[in-house]
Amino acid sequence: MPTPCASGSGRLSRVWRDGDAIGSCDLSFISPEDGQAQTGFLFRRDQWGQGFAGEAMAAVIAHAFGPLGLSLITARTHVENLRARRLLERLGFVLDRTEESDAPGIPMRIAVYLGHP
Repeated sequence: MPTPCASGSGRLSRVWRDGDAIGSCDLSFISPEDGQAQTGFLFRRDQWGQGFAGEAMAAVIAHAFGPLGLSLITARTHVENLRARRLLERLGFVLDRTEESDAPGIPMRIAVYLGHP
């Protein structure tokens, strides 16, 4: 179950299983004025494929579009991360574009997804 933590312009939810942290989901760069935020998730590899990321992200998305009243969430993942891309698509996100990373010295292609209520 996600445990929410708030800080600045972001909210992080840690996901626990049997008293052990197995991953996290977040909303960051929350802009109530624009109705937008970014989201992401990270789970331990030994927890992949068990539905925890989908369940936790569904809760984060419901919070964003419900109580926070947001109208757009952006998510980014490596183009090659097909599992993350499939999860985003199952959650209703749509691929908007791919772009090159702007991280210095770390060339990679990023898939940018958009989610709406």
